[in-house]
Amino acid sequence: MNRAEDLTSLTHKAEQGDTDAMLRLARVYYQGDYSDAARFFEWTRQAAEAGDTGAMFNLALAYFNGTGTQPDTGKFFEWTLAGAKAGDTTAMFNLALAYDRGTGTEPDLGQYFEWTRKAAKAGHAGAMFNLALAYSKGKGTAPNPKAYAKWTRRAAETGDPDAIFNLALSYAEGGEQNRDDAEYFEWTLKAAQAGHAGAMFNLGQAFYHGRGTYSDLPAYLEWTEKAAQAGHMGAMFNLSLAYRNGTGTVPDEQAYFDWTQLAARAGHARAMFNLALAYEEGVGTHLDTARYFEWTRKAAEAGHAGAMFNLALAYEKGEGTRRDLGRYFRWTRKAAEAGHTPAMTNLALAYEKGEGTPSDPGNFFTWIRKAAEAGDRQAMMSLALAYDEGKGTRQDAGKFLAWTRRAAEAGESRAMFNLALAYWSGTGLDADAARYFEWTRKAAGAGDTRAKFNLALAYEVGKGVEADTGKYLQWLLSAAEDGEPMAMFNAALCYEDGIGTARDPDHYFAWMRRAAESG
Repeated sequence: MNRAEDLTSLTHKAEQGDTDAMLRLARVYYQGDYSDAARFFEWTRQAAEAGDTGAMFNLALAYFNGTGTQPDTGKFFEWTLAGAKAGDTTAMFNLALAYDRGTGTEPDLGQYFEWTRKAAKAGHAGAMFNLALAYSKGKGTAPNPKAYAKWTRRAAETGDPDAIFNLALSYAEGGEQNRDDAEYFEWTLKAAQAGHAGAMFNLGQAFYHGRGTYSDLPAYLEWTEKAAQAGHMGAMFNLSLAYRNGTGTVPDEQAYFDWTQLAARAGHARAMFNLALAYEEGVGTHLDTARYFEWTRKAAEAGHAGAMFNLALAYEKGEGTRRDLGRYFRWTRKAAEAGHTPAMTNLALAYEKGEGTPSDPGNFFTWIRKAAEAGDRQAMMSLALAYDEGKGTRQDAGKFLAWTRRAAEAGESRAMFNLALAYWSGTGLDADAARYFEWTRKAAGAGDTRAKFNLALAYEVGKGVEADTGKYLQWLLSAAEDGEPMAMFNAALCYEDGIGTARDPDHYFAWMRRAAESG
C-alpha cells in the first residue's frame, strides 16, 4: 500500500462491511510503513466478528500477546474456541493446549484429548504427535499402544522430527519380537537429518555399535559431534571421550578438555568430574588445584559419588581449599550413602578414629561390613579383625576366619598372612602345613614382609614344602630389603656359614651391621 488514496479507499470498503478489505487493512497496519497495533487489532476484531476464521486465530493471538490491546487470556481462549469450531486446524491445536495448560479456562484433559484428536484428523502434524503421546501416556484417554504407533507414524510421515525420533525408538524397544534394528537405523537417520539432536546422538551410537548398519567409528564421531554442536549434553561428553581415547579420530587433549568443559558447563556430572581431574593432572590445560576443587565440588553437588569421595579427600588434605575434617566426614558419608565402596571404608575409619565426628564403634562396624560386602578387600580384613577383637560387635572366631579367608582370596596380603597363621596353629580349623606354606607364599608374593620372613623359615625347615637353602636365603634377603631386622640377622649368618650361598665375609658384615642399626 504505497498511496494514501488507496488506503482511504480500502478503509471505506472495510467500513461498508467488506471482510476482505478488513483483512487487508489488518495486514497493512500489522507491519511496514503504516504499522499501527491498535488499528491492526481493531480491523482483525471486525473481520473475526464477521466470521473469518483466520482473523479469529489472529485475534486470539493478539489477546494472548497484548498486540494493540491489553493481554486477556479469557478472550484468547474465547476466540481460539471460535476459530477451532469454525474449522481452523491450528486453532484446534492451540485450543487443546489451552485446555492442557489452563490458559483462559480450567484445565480439562478430556477436552485436551478431544481437540488434539480433531486437529490431528484434520492434518495438523504437531497435533498428530501430541495425540500419539496422549495414547502412550493415557493423557485424557486410555493408553492405547496401537493408536500410539499409528499416530506416531502419521506424524513422522509429515516430517515432524520428534515423531520421526519416537518412531525410531519404537523399533528399538519391545523385546526381540518387535525390535527391528534396520528400521530403527533408517528412522533415526531421518530424524537426525531433520535436525533432531537426540537422533543425531543415537545415530552416532548406532554407528559405534553397528546397530542396523555397519560399525563406522568416523561416522560415530561425525554424528556425535553434530549432536554436541546442536547442544546435546550427552553427545558433548561422548565427544570428549572420543578425543581422549582416539575413537574415530586421533587423540587430542585440547579437544578433550574443550568438550569436557562444555559438557560440564551444560550440567553433565561425569563431565564435571572429568574436568576436575583434567585440572588436577594438567590434561589439555594447566594444573590448577583451585579449579580442581571447584569442579569436584560441582560434580559432587550434582550427585557424582566419585566426586563426593574426592571432595572429601580434598577437605581432608586441604587440596584447593582449607583443611576441614567436619566437611571431610560429611562428604565421605554422602559418597558412602551413594554406594561408593572406598568411601564406605573411609567412613568406617572416620567413625573408628573420630575424624570429623565422635568415635563410634557401632557405626564403624556397620560401615566396614557394608564396604566388605561390597567387595573392598581391605574392608574385609578390617571386618575380620573387628570380629576377632569384638570392635562394634561381639567376638566371633568363625566370622573372623570366614572374612579373613574372603579377604585373602580377594588378594589382601595381611589376610593371606593371617590365614597362613591359622593353618599353622590350627585356630578355627585343622592345622595344615601344606596350606600354611601355600598362603604364606601367596602373602609373600603380594609383598607382605612378615610372610616373606616366614616363607624363608618354611624353606629352612621344610614346613609344608621341601627344605631349600637357596630359597631360604632368597626370601630372607627379600624380607631384609624390606627392613625386617631378624631377616637381616639370619641373612648375615647365611653368608657367614655358607648357607644357600658361598661364604662371604663382606656380605656377612654388611647385613650384620644393618641388623644392628635396625635394633
